[in-house]
Formats: sequence, structure tokens, C-alpha cells
Amino acid sequence: MTTYETLLINKADGVGVITLNRPTKRNAMNPALHRDMTAPLEDLRNDVEAKSLSLPARVTCFGRGMDLKEFFVALKDKPAEYEAVWKMAVEWRGPYVRYLPKARSCCDG
Repeated sequence: MTTYETLLINKADGVGVITLNRPTKRNAMNPALHRDMTAPLEDLRNDVEAKSLSLPARVTCFGRGMDLKEFFVALKDKPAEYEAVWKMAVEWRGPYVRYLPKARSCCDG
């Protein structure tokens, strides 16, 4: 199974679990998380053994926002990279998860 910098991936008892894993940043979403998220979502979407999908976070207090420093400040002078990451962020958080038949919850845990 592939390992990711910002995610933990697990599958047990028919449930695919993608856990946001940036606890020191309260799981604020950074460019790496958006890049990391696309492949496991697609893998679990097509995995016949995974009957549902859960997206919890490893932290007591879950912040759903962007990592402002890494996203907006670090990419300020990189418009092409900013645009590519922004597109990934919008797609996986919006229509992709919303219309994923297996998605249980975006904030379990």
C-alpha cells in the first residue's frame, strides 16, 4: 500500500478509511494534502472490497480550513502551481466526495 506524507490509509471490514494526518497543524489542508488525496480516493472508489469510505482526522480539534502559509503565501509567486493545487482541492472536496457512493462522512472521528 502506498504511503503518504499527509494521510493514513486503511481498509478493514469493508470500510476504506483515509485519515487526514497533520495533527500538529490541526489538519489544515496544504498543497501536499491535496496532491496526496486524489490517488487514494480513486483507488477506494474502484475497490470492490471497500463498501464505504470514511474521512476522519487525527486530532482532537479538527480545523477544516487551508494552511494559509503553505497554500497562499508559499504559492504566491507560483501561479501555475497554485492553480493546479486549487483545482485539486476544489475537485476532491466538492463534487468528487459529494457524489462518491461510498462516502460516509467527511468529519467522522
